[in-house]
Amino acid sequence: MAALLAVTSALAGVWTQVDRGRFVVGSGVYTMGAPLLLRDLGWEDAASAIPGVAAILAAGTVLAMARVTSGLLVFGKPAERMRAAIGCIVLLTCFGIGMNYAYRWIFIVWPAIWLLRRSTDAALAPLQRRVALGACALIGICLWTDGLFCLYVNVMPTVTERDLWHMQYVLRLWTQPLTWLLMFLLAGWLIEAGGSTVREWWLAAARPAGGGSR
Repeated sequence: MAALLAVTSALAGVWTQVDRGRFVVGSGVYTMGAPLLLRDLGWEDAASAIPGVAAILAAGTVLAMARVTSGLLVFGKPAERMRAAIGCIVLLTCFGIGMNYAYRWIFIVWPAIWLLRRSTDAALAPLQRRVALGACALIGICLWTDGLFCLYVNVMPTVTERDLWHMQYVLRLWTQPLTWLLMFLLAGWLIEAGGSTVREWWLAAARPAGGGSR
């Protein structure tokens, strides 16, 4: 987890420069980010940034404390866990800072591999397998909804611009809560791993030299 903390520290160190990585992106297909839903709920992009990040952190903390999301620190090979964690960090950062084009979803590949292995491991508790499987299903929805929508529009008879805008609006209202749920889960796995790491370090530091043996 030392490397993971290094990545997190690096992101924190350049957080004040994050504005340079923001794009002016309108709401539509093949876009992603917290403002995509919050715009439709009447929030301005600038006003929604802090509440959006706070909501993700709060939900992730609740999931981690309830042990709904656990195992990123111990399940799987170290390299696989590291890639999954880095993918979660980058994707959550891209989602939280503002609107982005959908190519940012490429970072979900590493967490998806870890989640798929977790969902099929019979040694895990049923709840952990179901949560991982549910996350895999959410990833599929997030990746394929826009493409299926575009296919649907192209096979339909003539669609007016007003109808297209309305269909996109309805699509966002139905699918963006699922995207937020996926982000909550990813944040939960990261927070649980980070909390477990801090707890292990704390216990190791508090343990007497020599393991307390007489």
